[in-house]
Amino acid sequence: MIAIPVATDDNGTLYPSDPIPPDAIAVVCDGTNYTVYQPGDTLPSVAPQ
Repeated sequence: MIAIPVATDDNGTLYPSDPIPPDAIAVVCDGTNYTVYQPGDTLPSVAPQ
């Protein structure tokens, strides 16, 4: 699992400040970081609210 900081464009749209790895199996954004899950990581049992 890795965290990629959020960046914001001129319209206020959030996007990852670094590319999301191609082997990502799930990505969750909390408004501050993109949490990227990769093979071998344990996914959260409940989706974030």
